[in-house]
Amino acid sequence: MDKLQHIQAGVLDIAYFESGPAAGPPVFLMHGFPYDVHAFDDVVPPLVAAGCRVITPYLRGYGPTRFLSDG
Repeated sequence: MDKLQHIQAGVLDIAYFESGPAAGPPVFLMHGFPYDVHAFDDVVPPLVAAGCRVITPYLRGYGPTRFLSDG
């Protein structure tokens, strides 16, 4: 996967990985308990090879995704 990125969305700072061409068809890979983004390590390369833009966010409560405020 590429470098970890962050985006502010509402009350969250969401950490995510993005791979593949920016103009490719977007594919969002969403994990659930007890997994994280690395559950898709073997899935991302074939999708990128097929020309997809793959976005894999850490969902709230996982990895470096955090609330913007402690309150």
